[in-house]
This record gives sequence, structure tokens and C-alpha cells, in this order.
Amino acid sequence: MNNKMVKYNEKFFTRILNRIKLFFNKNKMEQITNKEIVTENIIESNADNKNDNYEQKQRFVQLITKFEANEITKDELSLKEIEQLIKYYENKNDELDKKISSQKNILQNLNIKLNRTYERAIKLKQNK
Repeated sequence: MNNKMVKYNEKFFTRILNRIKLFFNKNKMEQITNKEIVTENIIESNADNKNDNYEQKQRFVQLITKFEANEITKDELSLKEIEQLIKYYENKNDELDKKISSQKNILQNLNIKLNRTYERAIKLKQNK
């Protein structure tokens, strides 16, 4: 394997491990704010480009923070920034949709199991 692939795999698995740790550590998850999560994701995704992009990343984090707090006007945004915001929120919505569908599937499976258990209980009661 070449070095780039190894580095990519290391970053990928590190990200997965970090997300698993966050998922299972609820106390830590409650302490992390949206801004910190956004900063972490942006910095991780573009870790190779450091100096120039770092300022852009910080600007984008500030932009999201201001946007969510309704402290930004349309005059302050460039077309590129608007596109970045749209892409960010589309990705965020996609993630939420995936989580919702996953939770729906879990609930449906639990409902099916509950119905089966209920039917078994009724059959056992009738057999006695």
C-alpha cells in the first residue's frame, strides 16, 4: 500500500473510533457544543491543507455559529459561503434522516417482537 492510502486509512479509522467513543460516553457528548463538533469535523476533513485553509475553516465555523444565532445578514455572505452553508445543512439533514430512519426501524422491530410476545402470551393463556 502506498503512504497516502495508509494515512487515509489511519485517519478514517481514527475518526470512526472517535465517533464510537463519543457515542458511548454520554457525559462527554453532553459537554460538547455544536460549535466544537463543527470545528472538529471541518478540521478533520481537511487536515492536509493547513495554513490558508485553517483561516477559511475558522471563518466557516464562525459563519455557522452566527447563522444559527441569527446574527448574520445576507450582505455579510458571499455566494460561496451561502453554497457552503447550504451544503453543510443538507449534509446535516441527511445525517438526521438516516438517524430517524434507523430509529424507526428499531421501533418497528421492537413492535413486531412485542406483538409476537403478546400473541404467545394469549395462546399460552388459552391453552391453560
